[in-house]
Amino acid sequence: MMEFQTGDKVVHYIYGVGEIIQIEKKILAGRSVVYYRVQIRDLTLWVPVNGTGRQSLRLPTSANQFEERLKF
Repeated sequence: MMEFQTGDKVVHYIYGVGEIIQIEKKILAGRSVVYYRVQIRDLTLWVPVNGTGRQSLRLPTSANQFEERLKF
Protein backbone atom coordinates (compact mmCIF):
# COMPACT_ATOMS: atom_id res chain seq x y z
CA MET A 1 0.00 0.00 0.00
CA MET A 2 1.37 3.42 -0.95
CA GLU A 3 1.34 6.04 1.77
CA PHE A 4 2.48 8.90 -0.45
CA GLN A 5 1.51 10.29 -3.85
CA THR A 6 3.34 12.22 -6.56
CA GLY A 7 3.72 15.83 -5.44
CA ASP A 8 3.77 15.05 -1.71
CA LYS A 9 6.41 16.81 0.37
CA VAL A 10 8.25 14.29 2.52
CA VAL A 11 11.14 14.15 4.97
CA HIS A 12 13.84 11.50 4.45
CA TYR A 13 15.43 10.45 7.73
CA ILE A 14 18.98 11.15 6.45
CA TYR A 15 18.70 13.61 3.55
CA GLY A 16 15.91 15.90 4.76
CA VAL A 17 12.97 17.55 3.01
CA GLY A 18 12.11 16.66 -0.57
CA GLU A 19 9.25 15.96 -2.94
CA ILE A 20 7.97 12.75 -4.49
CA ILE A 21 8.27 13.47 -8.19
CA GLN A 22 7.31 10.04 -9.51
CA ILE A 23 6.29 6.54 -8.49
CA GLU A 24 7.97 4.02 -10.73
CA LYS A 25 8.58 0.32 -11.14
CA LYS A 26 12.11 -1.01 -11.66
CA ILE A 27 13.40 -4.51 -12.32
CA LEU A 28 16.35 -5.37 -10.08
CA ALA A 29 17.84 -8.86 -9.78
CA GLY A 30 14.85 -10.22 -11.67
CA ARG A 31 12.34 -8.70 -9.23
CA SER A 32 9.86 -5.94 -9.96
CA VAL A 33 9.99 -3.31 -7.20
CA VAL A 34 7.96 -0.07 -6.91
CA TYR A 35 9.88 3.02 -5.79
CA TYR A 36 9.14 6.58 -4.77
CA ARG A 37 11.41 8.86 -6.79
CA VAL A 38 12.24 11.66 -4.35
CA GLN A 39 13.95 14.92 -5.35
CA ILE A 40 15.94 16.57 -2.54
CA ARG A 41 17.75 19.67 -3.79
CA ASP A 42 20.15 18.32 -6.48
CA LEU A 43 19.85 14.72 -5.23
CA THR A 44 17.43 12.08 -6.56
CA LEU A 45 16.62 9.10 -4.33
CA TRP A 46 14.69 5.94 -5.18
CA VAL A 47 13.01 4.75 -2.00
CA PRO A 48 11.17 1.40 -2.01
CA VAL A 49 7.43 1.74 -1.45
CA ASN A 50 7.31 -1.40 0.74
CA GLY A 51 9.62 -2.67 3.43
CA THR A 52 12.38 -0.47 4.81
CA GLY A 53 11.61 2.37 2.41
CA ARG A 54 8.40 3.26 4.23
CA GLN A 55 10.39 3.69 7.42
CA SER A 56 12.77 6.22 5.87
CA LEU A 57 10.09 8.72 4.72
CA ARG A 58 7.51 10.70 6.66
CA LEU A 59 5.28 13.70 6.11
CA PRO A 60 6.61 17.06 7.35
CA THR A 61 5.50 18.11 10.82
CA SER A 62 2.74 20.72 10.73
CA ALA A 63 3.33 24.08 12.43
CA ASN A 64 0.87 23.17 15.21
CA GLN A 65 2.51 19.80 15.84
CA PHE A 66 5.95 21.41 15.80
CA GLU A 67 4.98 23.99 18.42
CA GLU A 68 3.32 21.30 20.56
CA ARG A 69 6.48 19.16 20.50
CA LEU A 70 8.60 22.12 21.63
CA LYS A 71 6.54 22.62 24.80
CA PHE A 72 8.11 21.33 28.00
